[in-house]
Amino acid sequence: MRELPVELRRTLAIAGVVQASFLTHQLAQHGLAAQDKLAPLVGSLFVLTPRSVADIYGPPARLRLGLQLLVEIIEDGTASPANAETMRYALGLLYLQGRLRNDTAVLEQVRSGIEAIAGRHPEAQRLEDGCLRELAQLYQNTISQVGKRIQVRGDMRFLQNDTVADKVRVTLFAGIRAAVLWHQLGGRRWQLLLQRKQLLSHARQLLSQPQL
Repeated sequence: MRELPVELRRTLAIAGVVQASFLTHQLAQHGLAAQDKLAPLVGSLFVLTPRSVADIYGPPARLRLGLQLLVEIIEDGTASPANAETMRYALGLLYLQGRLRNDTAVLEQVRSGIEAIAGRHPEAQRLEDGCLRELAQLYQNTISQVGKRIQVRGDMRFLQNDTVADKVRVTLFAGIRAAVLWHQLGGRRWQLLLQRKQLLSHARQLLSQPQL
């Protein structure tokens, strides 16, 4: 697959942040997240030496939900509660990645932890509860200790369920991974405000591609 231009790769990365943020909201409010939307996010955590964005997420179609939400939020704002919560999580993830990038010790802990988990769980098992539990514990022991924690709001019936709580932590973990990628590709928070038209155009361009 030919590599996309950097502005489209950057848009895919921020779509990954948005997709993770929306799934965090869904899990917190309803206790559920679609497996096909969660799979590319979980998979991205295990790609430690990518040669391209496609190595991390696969075809852009796997982030279609994030791209659609990105377009919706830019066009309609955060009038709906779901969009408002999605943006709150997304901004929190962008803040945390900035703190994380400067903490080499935690980054090394994350990397070695991922390598260990990958060794215990083959690719076909990485959406199973055991693997998600280990990823959630790694998130708690590393990234969750860096900077201000993201406050997850939702139905306590679900947030107090260990399986749901693990998935929430894993989606936040994957959101951080996407946020780091976004920054590596030149993404900056001011662009979300001052380059909204360009971002909207790029998201629509990706959604219009045949494979989506």
